[in-house]
Amino acid sequence: MLLELVRCNATIAQSPFLQGYWAVYAAFYRCYFSWKPAQDWIPTPTVVVTKANVDTFSTEVASPKPLP
Repeated sequence: MLLELVRCNATIAQSPFLQGYWAVYAAFYRCYFSWKPAQDWIPTPTVVVTKANVDTFSTEVASPKPLP
């Protein structure tokens, strides 16, 4: 990982998989069940990656979780 190779204290990891997954999920439920989220946006996991969690952060942003 880049963080291990350069002088960098931290970076941010987002979850593009969940951003797409929840968008399709929300659109489907909106069309078929008239579902509306509690707020205008759906938060997705964002993790600050440091040298301490560089080897484990990917599990925090990689798998689907229930919609908030």
